[in-house]
Amino acid sequence: MSPFGLFHNVDQDLVDVNVHAYFDARAHGASHCEALEIMVKTRYVAAWDRKKKDFILEELEHVPPSPEYRALRLIIFDMYGVESRTQSTPLKMFGQFDAALKKYQGVYPRVVLAD
Repeated sequence: MSPFGLFHNVDQDLVDVNVHAYFDARAHGASHCEALEIMVKTRYVAAWDRKKKDFILEELEHVPPSPEYRALRLIIFDMYGVESRTQSTPLKMFGQFDAALKKYQGVYPRVVLAD
């Protein structure tokens, strides 16, 4: 393993961790919008992340709530943009999102995202 092996899939980890946080919140009774907010707040807990959290929460206010999978993807991709300081989302992240969505739909079968 290279010394940078831990960082080779930072974008994939960002997707997976946040989809997991979202599904866990929904499984524990949160609505779609509440789960998105919980996901953001669990991502940015450190004091130095306050600007990032505030920015994403502001973006969240402008995201159409449905279809739910699209709102979830949009917020995660916004998080990527804030963290990487870029406007573009790598194409591979769409596949990573779909894989994480499928993974956590299997882990939390009672959580169904509305169209």
